[in-house]
Amino acid sequence: MKIPARDKWVHFLTGIPMGIILLLLVMHYFSFSTVLNVFIVLLAVAIISFGFEIISLLTKKGKYDIYDAVASTSGAVLGIVFVLILQFYRR
Repeated sequence: MKIPARDKWVHFLTGIPMGIILLLLVMHYFSFSTVLNVFIVLLAVAIISFGFEIISLLTKKGKYDIYDAVASTSGAVLGIVFVLILQFYRR
């Protein structure tokens, strides 16, 4: 049985912990506002995800698909929202 777009789900699910871990690290090491922390993490996730796809394109290793980077970034957004909800209820 073939699962449609299984690869995108893998990238999406990989993005969730990436967003959670990066946001927790930024919140721990920097004392910026929450909005700036989220922006920094989204920028970092986008650079990592799109950078990986660009390297795949240039080296011809792996399969280049820009939507993989979009899926990873979308997963990171879900991870960030999860951390922000936990932070809100912890107060």
